[in-house]
Amino acid sequence: HVCEGKYPYSIEHELTFFKRQGETYERFEETHYQRTFAIEEYIQMLEDVGFKILEISADFLDQAPTEESERIIFVAQK
Repeated sequence: HVCEGKYPYSIEHELTFFKRQGETYERFEETHYQRTFAIEEYIQMLEDVGFKILEISADFLDQAPTEESERIIFVAQK
């Protein structure tokens, strides 16, 4: 189950796992919390600690991020 988290750009995942134990399965559950930030915030954080942004792309492709991008890749140098 995935739901919106309590912070902007955050989600919570409720996961159920089954681990085989011989002839039976052991069930266990975990909740994963994910949070990200706006691209501008990442740029500011990187620059604040002395990094120079060389490139920003999306989804392991040579293209600029969009609202639909799932992963933003930052190439930075210190």
